[in-house]
Formats: sequence, structure tokens, C-alpha cells
Amino acid sequence: MGLTSRVAVYGSAAVVAVAPLAVGGVHRASSIALMLASGLALALLVVGTMVDRRPLRVGLVFVLPAIFVLIPALQSLPLPLGVRGALDPAGNPLLTDSDLVSRSVWPMSLDPTATRAALGRAAAGLIVFVFAYHLASGQTRRHIMTRAVAIAGVAAALVGFGHRLFGFSTIYGVFVPVARGLLIGPFVNPNHAAEFLELAMFACLACAFHKSSALNRYAWLAGMLLCAVAAIATFSRAALLGTFVGGSVFTGMRILRRDDSGPSATKRAQIGWSLLVLGLVVIVILAIGAGGLLERLQNDSIAADVRFRLWRDAWAVLKDHPLGIGRGAFDRVFPIYRTLLVKFPIRFSFVESHPYQMLIDAGWPGFAALLCGLALVVRVLVRSGRRDAIECALLAGVVAVAVHSLTDFGLETLGVLLPYCALLGTLLGRCHSEERAARRWRGGVAVVVAAAGIVIGAGSLCLASSDNFDMLVKHARNGREAQELLRRAQEIHPTDYFYALSYANSLPLRAAQGGPSPRLHGLNRALLRCPSCEEVHLAVARSLWQLRRRQQSLGEWTKAVQLDSGIFARTLIELHRIGATPEEMAAVASFDANSMLLVANFLADLNLPRDAVKVLDQADAMYAPGPETLITRARLSLQTGQIEAAKTTLAEIRSAGIQDARIAVLDARLQLAAKGDAGAEEALSTLDAAAARYPLDVEVQRERLELVTRFQKWQVADRAVEGLKVALYHAQGQATEAHLASARIHARLRHWTQSFNEYRIALVSDPGNGAEWMEFGRTAEEAGRLPVAREAYAEAARVMPNDPSVVAAIRRIDDTLNAVRLNAATAAPVAPEGETSRAAESP
Repeated sequence: MGLTSRVAVYGSAAVVAVAPLAVGGVHRASSIALMLASGLALALLVVGTMVDRRPLRVGLVFVLPAIFVLIPALQSLPLPLGVRGALDPAGNPLLTDSDLVSRSVWPMSLDPTATRAALGRAAAGLIVFVFAYHLASGQTRRHIMTRAVAIAGVAAALVGFGHRLFGFSTIYGVFVPVARGLLIGPFVNPNHAAEFLELAMFACLACAFHKSSALNRYAWLAGMLLCAVAAIATFSRAALLGTFVGGSVFTGMRILRRDDSGPSATKRAQIGWSLLVLGLVVIVILAIGAGGLLERLQNDSIAADVRFRLWRDAWAVLKDHPLGIGRGAFDRVFPIYRTLLVKFPIRFSFVESHPYQMLIDAGWPGFAALLCGLALVVRVLVRSGRRDAIECALLAGVVAVAVHSLTDFGLETLGVLLPYCALLGTLLGRCHSEERAARRWRGGVAVVVAAAGIVIGAGSLCLASSDNFDMLVKHARNGREAQELLRRAQEIHPTDYFYALSYANSLPLRAAQGGPSPRLHGLNRALLRCPSCEEVHLAVARSLWQLRRRQQSLGEWTKAVQLDSGIFARTLIELHRIGATPEEMAAVASFDANSMLLVANFLADLNLPRDAVKVLDQADAMYAPGPETLITRARLSLQTGQIEAAKTTLAEIRSAGIQDARIAVLDARLQLAAKGDAGAEEALSTLDAAAARYPLDVEVQRERLELVTRFQKWQVADRAVEGLKVALYHAQGQATEAHLASARIHARLRHWTQSFNEYRIALVSDPGNGAEWMEFGRTAEEAGRLPVAREAYAEAARVMPNDPSVVAAIRRIDDTLNAVRLNAATAAPVAPEGETSRAAESP
């Protein structure tokens, strides 16, 4: 092998090893770099084989990875809209309903930019496959790809555990990972990290059989165990399944087939080695204490997994687009069909199953072609496989990741795809037999397809059409620039609801000539692209409210909170701010009894108890939960001064055996309401007992501290403050409220130093609160600590630069300080002339 070929081989191996360590190669810069590096390695390999006068060995099985390249290539070809409409009737309306641009041609892909990027990734995978096949079918360096994957796996495990060991919470100090498992990196998604580590685990096992020496075997087995530990430490349920299936494939093949490497390789030895490997993996899993994984298996119901609801909704996409939506287009097309609701905001970029993803993206014809390519691979393995230990390990790794991919999309990333193609190419290359020279055209076809894919994919990522429009809009200098960016984004991504929504929000609410609202027209287009997106319904609701179409607006508010119950509290605050009546707030919550209870409590917080009672009666009629209804009713009775009704309700609560910290708060308020100031001791005793029983309940601790402050029970103030601090730290991670309360108490007691310390601690957590800086300044001014007050007012001026009260306070302090200095200078004794001269000369 000549120098050029060696450079190409080691370059391709470096690409395979670097891809998973480069955060999976998912970012634009790393994707371009990996694609170009693989393309350059392929060019050097072609030149090297020509110089060495040796053919590029590629079997017919290259068809499978080539199909992955051809599918996005065909989907990127422009078609007249008439032809496209005949092939995809449901897709054309999404492309032609925009007022911003008129189109006459468009590819089959509904997002051509993403499809061309997928084309580049598939081409990089084909290049790695060609390299691995060519090397594995030869006599030299045939194990280099397997070792590259194994070494990368060991490095990935060390990176993941190293971040955790040294206390780093971000990957390489830049990328924020998903907070789950014991590993931090090198992938952001722990499921993808697990997928790659499974592959690397079996690559290490294959390397253990490359040489028969004990050092080689035990060193690689140690690497295998490290990768197994790291894979399980991601707490990925699919990793457990993939590892089990891969281990079963390896053991089953070793038991059923004998190794032909020599007379000493008996069936008993094969079984022993296989069982040893599986036993070590099981021991490692138990050793690291798979408590986190077992806890996740227990807490996360498989039947309630979001994936199943996602798969159900995704079927509607396939039903409307049987010829496919285009590789990578799922992110922007799926919101049109989404109906599933989750408890947190999330945008599904993939369907969480690689085979299902290929079916949706490529359509039925493309998926059928992939199945034919897969059948060809299976046929080659069955007819020409070596059945030795190395092949068993490689096949186990390939199958393990394939099983994992049934519930994940790691193969959509270069960090998993390239190592997978390397092992698959090595596995099939070992089945290669010398073929007739007439079949050497396969290498040429593979090179042409891969090179074209790399050029198109990498080139597309370098174009302005692949810009990160979200970031560009965020950093736009003015509204006109942002609007122009959003217009261009819609032209490139016509099915993306977010750009349509952002563009609509930039349009005027009312037409200049009194026609239809331009903003509502734009929002209707966004609504068609994501009928289940709460932010779109919120935008429509706000616009309708401003147009004084309140009934329609309330319907949109209701739809938004039904889609995302987590925004209900913010919605009530916003409705109150814009002037909604209690009846209108109740109308938004009328779909659910629990929501009606929230409205009742919200109105009670606003000191509107009579309105809250009306809403509570409606919640009762909707069969709201009994305990919540009783507690809320007792609270409202106290607010309206109905002491006897409150006593009756609290007695009913106790007879029902309800245990809740809020009952103690209501008891304390009832004692104060019934006995006045004379009930303070009894109320405080009740809250002390509740604080001991519910030490982490913020409401109990807050009520106790308020009572201590109100009745000046300073002997127990420190205990009440510390209790509130502990509860706030547990609930919010900080105790700013408690520090402020402590500062005020110390100020009332004239403990100025302690008060200032508490103010400073509180303001470290909330430095942008100008009102608190002003309060600190007034307290320091009252204490006569004018420099401290000046410092506090200066911080308030930084936060609120044009506030008149801040300017006046600073001027007042400056005048006072100047007067003090002037008085000090005037009152200073005058020294004789000689003494003055000597004093001036002294250092």
C-alpha cells in the first residue's frame, strides 16, 4: 500500500473515531468538517489505488448504503408543481398558500435544505462503508476500522465519566447535555451515547479476537467492560435491550457454530468464552448498581411512553404523503398533524424510531428499496459468512444498534452512523471473495455516488439557505431586518409554523384601509401549520382581544391551556392584567373542574372572595375533588368574615381525615379571626406544630414568619426565619424572600450590621431588583450609614437609570455628604505657620 493510500486509510479511520467525540457531529460546523474530511479521504483512496494499480474492492452489498444516498438525492430534484401535485396531492397546498412567494417548481421533499443535509450524511456513511469493506477484504490493515470504533468508544466512556468526576456540568464547557444518567458527554442525548457505546462494546470484543495473546485479549475485554458500564450508566432502557440482544446473538452464534481457526478451538472453549463475556457484562451492570436504570423502568410506564403516542400521530403523516415527505423534513411537517399533548414544551424533530423514520421520510417505494438492500446483505452473510468469533462480535454489535434504533434515532447523527457503517462494512468485507474483473465497475459507481452526495450535502450546508434563522432573527438589529429574515425563512422552509407565527406577529394588527387584519391572516396560516401549538393559539387570543372580539379570544385562550396546562397560571395573570372579568377567567377554565379550582384560588389571592365563591360553586357542580373544594371554601369563608361557616368547614375537613399543611394555616387564621390579638399565642402554637410536621412547606413557614413579625414575637424570629429559608431552598433553590424578611426584622430591632448582611445576601441572588436596592439604601440612610446608602442607591440607578426617586435619593445623599465634609473642614483647628510648614514637609 502506497503513501497516498495509507494517508487515506488513516484519515478515514480518524473521521470514524472523531465523529462521536465531536458531540456526535450534529452541529453545522462539525458536520461540514466530517463530510469534507471523508470526501478528501475517498479522493486520496481513489488516487492511491490508481497509483498502486490495485482495484477498489466493493461488493454488491454497497447497494444498501447507496440507497440511503439515492433517496434524498431523488427527493431533492426540482419538479413542476403540476407533476409534484400528482405525486403528493396533500403537499402542494402547503407550498402554495403563501402570499409571500409564488412557486412553479419544488422537489418532492417538503424541506429540501434538510434533505440535502441528510444526503451529505448518507454519503459520508457510504464512504466509510467503502473504506471498511475495501480494507476488511484485503490482507493488510483489515482491522483498522474496528479498532478505530473501539478506541473511540473507550475515549467516549472516559470523556463521559471524566466530566462527572471533575464536576463539569457542560460538555467540553460549551454544550448543555440532557440531565440524566451518570455520564456527561460526549453526546448531548444520552440515548445516542448509549447507542454508540453498545457498538463500541462489541467492537472491543471483536478486537479481543484479532490476536491470541493474553495482553491483547484482556486489554480489549477491559475496554469492552468499560463501554458496557458507560452504556448502562446512561440509564437508557433501549441500551439494556440492545446489550441483551447483542450478547444473545454473539452467544448463540458461538454455541451453534464452531470456530475453524485451529484444532484447539473446541466447542467447550467457545461456550466458555461466550458465557464469560456475558457474565462479565452482567456483573458490571450489577456492580455499578443499576438502581437508576431500574428506578426509571419502574417510574416510566412503557404504556404511557410518549413514543407510542408520537408513532400514532406520525401515521397520519405517512397516510397523507405515501411517497414520503423528504429526509429530514419531519421536524417541520409533523406539527401539522400533531395531536399528542405533553406536560412540557417539546418539538419533535424525529419520530424516535429509525425504521419508522425511513418509512415516513422515504415513503413506501423508498422503504421497499431499503428492504431489498437489507435482504441482499442478509443473503451475503448467510452464504459467505466466516462464522468465526470476530464475525460473531461484529454481527452482535450491528444487531444491537439495529434493535436500539427501533426506539431511537441515533443513526441520524454522524457520531453513530459513521461507526455503524464502519463495522457493517468490515463485517461484509470479510465475506468478500475474489470476483471477476468485469465487476470492478461497482467501486466506480460507489465512488461517484458518494462523491456527488458529499459535494451536494456539504455544499448545501455552506449556503445561505442553511442559515440558522432562529439565531439570526434573535440578533436582528431592528424590526425591518427581522421581518426580512422571517420572509426568507418562510421561502426556504414553507411548512415551518414558527417562522409563519413570528412573521405574523410582526405584521400590523389593523389594516390601513379598514380591511381584514394582516396579523390575523398571518396567524391563520401559522395555525394551519400547527393546530396543536399553544403559542399559536395564544397569539391569536391576544390579537382577538386587542380587536375587542372577546368571546372568540376566550375560546383561543381555552384551547391554549387545554394544549398545555402548564401555562394556566401565567394565563390567569395575563388575563387579569389586560382587564378580564372573573366570569371571563372562569370561562377559560370551564373545561375542567381542577382548573376552576385554580381560578377560585387565584381570585381569592386577588381579594375577590365573592367572585371566588361563585367559581367554586361551579367547580362543585363539575364534581371537583372534595378535599381541594373544602380547603378552598374554608379559606373563602375566612376572607368574607364568615367565622361560623369556616368553623363548620374545618370540622368537616377533620372528620374526613384530610391531611394537608394548609389546614394548619386556616386554623391559625380562624383563631385570629375569632379571638383577635388574644389568639396570637394559640395561632403561633398551631403554626409551630405544623412547621415541625411539614418543615418544607413554604406556605406554613411563610405564615408563621408573618405572624411573628405582625405581633413582634422577636424571641422566636430567628427560628421562623431559618424555617422559611430551609423551605425556600428546597422548593426554589434560593431563599431571597427569607433573607429580605430577616433584614427587615433586624432593621426594626436596630441590628444594623446583621440587617445589611441579609440585604447583601438577598441582592446577590436578585441583583436586578431596583426596589430592593432602594429599600436597602433607605435602611442604611436611616441607620446613618451614608456611604452604604450611597452605594445601594448607585446600584438602584444602574438598574433603573431614569427613575426620579432614585435620582432624588442620590442627590439627597450627595448633598448630605458634602455638607458633612464642609462642616468637618470648617471645624478643623488652624495650626501656626511654622507647624503648617513642617506638617507639609512630613511624609
